[in-house]
Amino acid sequence: MKFWLKIHPLLLAICLCCILLLPLSASAAENPFIDAIQKRGYLNVGLPPFNTPPAYYIDPKTDELSGYDVQLARGLAEKLGVEVQFDRSSTSFNELVRRVGADDFDLAIGKLGLTYKRLYDAFPIQYLSFRHAFLADRNFVTSLGVDPDDASFGKVLQNANMRIGSISNSTW
Repeated sequence: MKFWLKIHPLLLAICLCCILLLPLSASAAENPFIDAIQKRGYLNVGLPPFNTPPAYYIDPKTDELSGYDVQLARGLAEKLGVEVQFDRSSTSFNELVRRVGADDFDLAIGKLGLTYKRLYDAFPIQYLSFRHAFLADRNFVTSLGVDPDDASFGKVLQNANMRIGSISNSTW
């Protein structure tokens, strides 16, 4: 009996080590979405039809699609070991998001802002976040008579006479 009490913890420890050293099931690492992309051989990426440098645009020197969103998609495809195909046939940002939610693409990319409606169409993941920005003609900023670094610049800007532009049907 004393012998069994000495061997019993040792056997338990050996059995536990053997169980922990067994390889995990391959199904734990499987991902049907990634597997389908790799089997197909390319990543299908929806991209808006607009040219908005530096995010995505046709480079006039090379006539190639360029930009940081394009590079991000190409890098992802490279990590997956596949080619990348860009589909720019959507006519609006909202249509692009709707189409990725309908599985027309593996993913959509291209300065897509979040809206409540888009949350119903797809599963958006924000990979880039911009703070509020102000883009203006230098002459306009100079005409305000206040340096942009001055604390009163915001108040002067609020009272200025200016035109503001945005992209239709987008958050931009």
